[in-house]
Amino acid sequence: GKHEDTTIHTFTDFALRSASAGDEDYVVQEGNYEFRQDGNYFYMSVENSTYLDGGAYTCQFVYEDGSTSESSASVTVRGVLSSLSALYYTNVGTTELDCVLYSDETPSSTIWYYNDDEMRSATQTLESSDDVHRSVLTISDAAISDAGEYKCEFEFVDENNPVYTTNLQFANLTLVNPDSMTVQTGETLTLTASVYSSNWNRYQMTWYLDSVAVTTAMGFRQGISKTGDDSFDVTLSKADMTTAFAGTYSVIFTAEKYPVELTSKNVVVSVIGSSTETTSITNNGSALTLECAYSGAE
Repeated sequence: GKHEDTTIHTFTDFALRSASAGDEDYVVQEGNYEFRQDGNYFYMSVENSTYLDGGAYTCQFVYEDGSTSESSASVTVRGVLSSLSALYYTNVGTTELDCVLYSDETPSSTIWYYNDDEMRSATQTLESSDDVHRSVLTISDAAISDAGEYKCEFEFVDENNPVYTTNLQFANLTLVNPDSMTVQTGETLTLTASVYSSNWNRYQMTWYLDSVAVTTAMGFRQGISKTGDDSFDVTLSKADMTTAFAGTYSVIFTAEKYPVELTSKNVVVSVIGSSTETTSITNNGSALTLECAYSGAE
């Protein structure tokens, strides 16, 4: 509030109270309520307000002579949340999006939008239980082309409609090799991962051996081949395998703009040593002892 009479400069008290069902309760200056004064202006803020903070608020000035002046305002809080994050990644296929309104008022309906266009034929439901109202949008057989911004709007008679927006994206990374592999010394190791994504902005595929990124300087080679409009197979190969390259392999996919990081499963690779030389032994009936040594990761 602001007092227009500039001859009065001193306020002996500043109290804010809320009226509910005819009863007046002074707001205690603790918890989520914060008060601030800037000259003749007085402010109250409520951090993380909910519909329970709605009601009639009165700002009252008490002056040195005991006189008062006050002004009231009715506040309605309509907060919308979702069980999903604002940026939501999932696999392609039937997908459900939801938004939840906490309000002691029941909305007349909900409208869903896709990239700001109303989804008139969308499959959606609205359920209300006490002060909780949940709208669910079902996208059947969602494909990568269905990625984008989905907005849920709760409709009220006064047209002060709260909204919640979810940015829906699709991505999946699968390392197709078995969980464990064994190769002979000198053979070539090949690992293959399949990846699809609705977001390829500045993407990276990084392969790891025992949590250390592999490089071409170590003798590794990477390849990529397109398998669909938004899907690829990526490979990691290493010729002339030795026991030094036995260990746990994995791959991580990252992309920017709509940040995402996918980590594959681990594949344990063992390398078995093999003989590089054949020895011919002639024995004339005396005792014979043969010895072989194993060289490998385990």
